[in-house]
Amino acid sequence: GFSIPSYVRHAERLAHPLKRRPDGGFERIGWDVAIAEIAARLTDIRARHSPRAIGLVGIGGQGNHMDAPYGLGFLRALGSRRWFNAFAQEKTQHCLMDQWMFDASPATYLHADQRNARFLLVLGTNPRISNRGHNATESFKGFVEDPRHTLVVVDPRETETTRGAHRHLRVRPGTDAYLLLGLAATIVRRGLVDEAFVGERTRDFARLAEALAAVDVDEMARRCGLEPAAIVETATAFAEAESAAIFYDLGVEQTPFSTLISYLIRVLLSLTGNVGRPGGNVFFETILVPEPWRPREPERALASGIPAIAALGNFAMFSPTLVPEEVLLDHPERLRALIVEGSNPFLSYSDTARWREARERLELLVVIEPAMTETARAADYVLPTPVGYEKWEFANFPKGYPEIFVQVAMRFLAAAQELTATDGIAKERLLFWTYRTLGPQLRSPALAAIWLQCQLNAMLRLPSVLRTLGPDWQARSPFEVAAELFRRILDHPEGVEIARIAEDTNLEDHLGFEDGRIRLAPEPMLGEIGRAVASPPAHDASFPFVLAAGLRTRWTANTIQRDPAWRKGRGPHCALNLSPADARDLGLRDGDRVRVATRRGAVTLPAQIDPKLLPGHVWMPNGFGMVHDGMLDGANQNELTDTADRDPFTGIPHHRHVRCRLERAAGA
Repeated sequence: GFSIPSYVRHAERLAHPLKRRPDGGFERIGWDVAIAEIAARLTDIRARHSPRAIGLVGIGGQGNHMDAPYGLGFLRALGSRRWFNAFAQEKTQHCLMDQWMFDASPATYLHADQRNARFLLVLGTNPRISNRGHNATESFKGFVEDPRHTLVVVDPRETETTRGAHRHLRVRPGTDAYLLLGLAATIVRRGLVDEAFVGERTRDFARLAEALAAVDVDEMARRCGLEPAAIVETATAFAEAESAAIFYDLGVEQTPFSTLISYLIRVLLSLTGNVGRPGGNVFFETILVPEPWRPREPERALASGIPAIAALGNFAMFSPTLVPEEVLLDHPERLRALIVEGSNPFLSYSDTARWREARERLELLVVIEPAMTETARAADYVLPTPVGYEKWEFANFPKGYPEIFVQVAMRFLAAAQELTATDGIAKERLLFWTYRTLGPQLRSPALAAIWLQCQLNAMLRLPSVLRTLGPDWQARSPFEVAAELFRRILDHPEGVEIARIAEDTNLEDHLGFEDGRIRLAPEPMLGEIGRAVASPPAHDASFPFVLAAGLRTRWTANTIQRDPAWRKGRGPHCALNLSPADARDLGLRDGDRVRVATRRGAVTLPAQIDPKLLPGHVWMPNGFGMVHDGMLDGANQNELTDTADRDPFTGIPHHRHVRCRLERAAGA
């Protein structure tokens, strides 16, 4: 809470619309003028080229999710489906696999039921630091203190979480896919499969087993830097546990073979009967009802053919890594106009140099932001918005299971008066008319989206809602139920349960295939198994280090905190962390300046010796490289990343596995 003042009031806060002048500066304009001019330019671009020439970047950032239905409705009204969102820079491979393997709704999440698990395998995350908003320190401490539990953590680093684990599998950076292949092959070969579950609930096991037959477990262990026994023992313990779950995050999401990793996680859960059951991985839901219809044929990126993936709902999204090439492409429908809302692409997305190049080819860039960000400085128009504390706001992150928990917070800080805008131009049918007709009768017109979701919950999720409301509501109409949900949400800004998922039928309720069977062998993933088996980790003598770019620490907040005064402690808060052995080889001590170079660029920052790192593995935090009050704060990781270094199925970048070289900076 102590950082809120520096978030709300700082030197880069905006209070009125700005328009770029011919000389490159900005001038203040009124809301009516700004909206009219932007609308005219969008209409012109759409008429001369195509609705596909207009893209939307961002929406729903940093727990400010109330804008999502309105922003996506606006994009639909323009006739475009080209939405680029930060979620697709991390996690859409999971949604893709849930659709391929389960035909699950894109409004659901397959998540570890940590509370009930006996065995927990943690991949690519240090939840005691990046805690997802939960009290991870206490929950993990309680987990390991229970003698019935086993915690195994996979991480190249020693972390707060690995130190409390029963077993730490210290794999080499970027080798998680090989570990999972070894685990899956061991389970199949040693007869550890839950045969009853696989026989009743899956199909194509024989094809999967055939693909896994090519996996040499000893070779996978060698690639990971482990003893083969570690893989065999972990696979056996996982398969024989009373219940087992897999908890995963960015470390295995922004790394080579990230879609294969997501697939293999689901394979391990399915082979052992730990999917859709208490103590395994279960499907979470949010206020967004899993919709009974499916998206149409997805929009595809013009340059790469990578599809938009339905996630967080039925509106499919692209990885923002694809934006620069979609602008620079020689194609009549290439991107020519971008609306950026709740996002700072020049800092937050891969390959800042490539974004700058793409900016020169755009006909229109509109940035909607509370602050004059790095991207806003390059815009044609900048439209200021209130921060979350200055408006009614909502976060759609799943929080708990089996409860569906909703939190809508009322405004408690006054926004600058000029931030109140006139009507927009979107007329997305149902939501638009709800906003225009019902909105004025609510405490805030923005609450129309929440009111509409309450109606959908009462109509399409009634059994789950009634588990929460109780038997007295059984005979009430859906409209009465919806009104009660809406009342409870508004009366409880701290959050309230609105529904409860059926735990005993979690798998059945989320398997969309008519035969009720999990698809174990999607053809593209069998091909990925073969590609991974045939692709040992490569060494590049020109770039011998692996950089994990953008790790979260106690003093990072992505790019929403622009005033560095909120950070406490001695620092340095933005440093290049490297092992003692590498520091000795380079002649570096703590605080010495080190130059980090990749194929795309270079940055210089202080060195920080970290005994918890393996030689050859380095890391730097995210959320730095901002200019505040004329001063540069730290180094931007995306001066180093490459839009071409990404997953072929999703476009998700390999930020946790960036090849680089290090050298002592001149004058260090």
